[in-house]
Amino acid sequence: MAKIIQVDIDKCIGCRLCEMYCSFVHGGRGAVDYSRIKVLTFFPGVEVPNLCFHCKDAPCKSSCPVSAIEIDENFVVHIDNQKCIGCQKCVKACPAEAIQIVKGQKYPVVCDLCKGKPEMACVEVCPTKALIFQEVPFDGSCYAKTPKEKAFEYCKKNSLEFDPK
Repeated sequence: MAKIIQVDIDKCIGCRLCEMYCSFVHGGRGAVDYSRIKVLTFFPGVEVPNLCFHCKDAPCKSSCPVSAIEIDENFVVHIDNQKCIGCQKCVKACPAEAIQIVKGQKYPVVCDLCKGKPEMACVEVCPTKALIFQEVPFDGSCYAKTPKEKAFEYCKKNSLEFDPK
């Protein structure tokens, strides 16, 4: 079992407070470029908070040619900027599309679960409790989904039309 941030798309209202607060915690300013969580809107009313799923088999780690990515015992992804060469292979390898390059910076950023703090910034600020920090079982493989797959599942469950192309 590991603790990760899970998303309840049904509760997300698209306010983006999670992005703003995360960017403040990680970048010292309320500029969403620094946020490790992104709220994506595929069409009005379907907001998908997207962040690292902390995969046990971590495709991002295996894609890194210089071993700049480490996964700790809690499956938290850590990127060593001293080793990172900025090739962005981890960005392409992430099945959740959760690793990003901050505009104007060479190195990728990813959710680090607030560096082990007991409260997650995005979870604490979410007014609808769409983000939940809880233990989940891992089966040994990555089961992250792309934001489009999450939006498609939401639409299908709620009988909304959505073309995931």
